[in-house]
Amino acid sequence: MNSQDESPDEPATEHDDDASGDGADDMSAAEDVETRSRRTIREQLATCGEATAILRKIDEIDASTGEIVRRYEFIEKLLEPLARVA
Repeated sequence: MNSQDESPDEPATEHDDDASGDGADDMSAAEDVETRSRRTIREQLATCGEATAILRKIDEIDASTGEIVRRYEFIEKLLEPLARVA
């Protein structure tokens, strides 16, 4: 389902990042996803642009296919908008 098919009040998925993400607590990432509160799309949009996530781009080669696989590693979440950080 793409975002156009979702209603504004539909519950958020596990990909939503409303936790601090700084890894400072003792909770594992899986436990954190299970216990943090879910936000609706409307709630997510209300806070869109208020914080900046710092990610590291990692390109790896799949040994079986030779294909380059790109992934992103979370580094830190800043509680400032990107324009202010830049």
